Amino acid sequence: MKSKLLLLSCLALLTPSITTEISEEPNIKKAQDNLADVLVSMDDGYSILATVSETITYPSELGVPAVTTTSQFKRDYGYIDSGSERKAAVRDYSGDDSVIYFEGEEGLLSQEILMPDNTVDVISLDSLGMPVLFSDVYRNPFDYIDEDDIDYTLALNPTKASFLLETYLGIDRAVSEATLILQDNKLSSIDLVLPRKQMGIEINNEILNFYSEMEVTIDFSYDFESLTHLSPIATSDPDLEAAFNNMGSSYTVILSSQSDTISHAYYVYGDYIYYQDTYGTVGPSEEDDIYVYNNGIYYCYTYSNGQLVQAATPITDQNPLNAISNLTSISPNIYEKVSSNTYAMLELATSYGATYLVPTIYNEYITEGSGLASYITLEDGHIETIATIIASGGSPLTIKADFIDYGTTSIPSWVNVDRI
Repeated sequence: MKSKLLLLSCLALLTPSITTEISEEPNIKKAQDNLADVLVSMDDGYSILATVSETITYPSELGVPAVTTTSQFKRDYGYIDSGSERKAAVRDYSGDDSVIYFEGEEGLLSQEILMPDNTVDVISLDSLGMPVLFSDVYRNPFDYIDEDDIDYTLALNPTKASFLLETYLGIDRAVSEATLILQDNKLSSIDLVLPRKQMGIEINNEILNFYSEMEVTIDFSYDFESLTHLSPIATSDPDLEAAFNNMGSSYTVILSSQSDTISHAYYVYGDYIYYQDTYGTVGPSEEDDIYVYNNGIYYCYTYSNGQLVQAATPITDQNPLNAISNLTSISPNIYEKVSSNTYAMLELATSYGATYLVPTIYNEYITEGSGLASYITLEDGHIETIATIIASGGSPLTIKADFIDYGTTSIPSWVNVDRI
């Protein structure tokens, strides 16, 4: 009798475990079925808003309180039409500004830019002179995550979670927990917890440890502006457009920069353009030039031993005025009015357009895509100043072109144009 009671007690202990396995099986299957739909929907495009909170705890001997910082990061993932194909694309946000990057020819990381003449050009971005693939920078982590990486509690495999963190945010750290939150059969957010990371700081030849603790929440949304190609700007400010058309055939342009101790000048007078290497001096310099327009061709003369000597090759492929600031190729459409007489180049055109406006004598300061800003001011219906700001050697450099003496400029008196 005693053994029979013991057998019944053992069966009673086993029963709850058997019941639990049977009742949970449908819930596991339901979660997996729902998850399959969620992962498929990620291929249609989505937007992320990542919030990163990091707490740094310093060694107690430093007497410094723990510091917590919070930052946010936003990006849209989707596609852009490219002829008959659909190419992967993203929109990266920086404050109120955004840039669209897409998978260009041969998979290269590409971007469309607005050129100074109000046309759209496609450029492929590189790193240290080497081409960069779109997938190396903006791959979609959900292309590499499947149902087997997520358990029935909607916990993401830590290895895949770490991959997702690095892909989205460039944070190369292990992840201890990553939980998916679903809403309306879509991924609503992912909460990631990173293990405490020890780091060292050397003070007085002694290594003191401090610690970083980080939590990341990535919120997902699906209602964002479509990723589309750039288009030329359709309208321009009438006052600025009138100033562009009101240059006339007589004016002086004085060029200066923060990195130059002297100013340079171009005197424009009908078919003559005189370049003075040092503005304000009297008399010719060996560095001065004069351009003469004749039958569709500019001929260049330079000073040698005080005499003008014609250069060997006529200028047939460019206008010498382009040496000033490519003024003949700028469209007023790429500027917007920011005050009563000041116009700023549109953000879409700035990185490359601003460098395009740098006079050729300052080319040594230009690196591709280093434009920061460009401003045009007007005075009495004329262009008064074109100020261009570029990143040169890691610091902003302002280069100015001041336009003066409209209608009253003439070639300097020491130049005998009749003998040219």
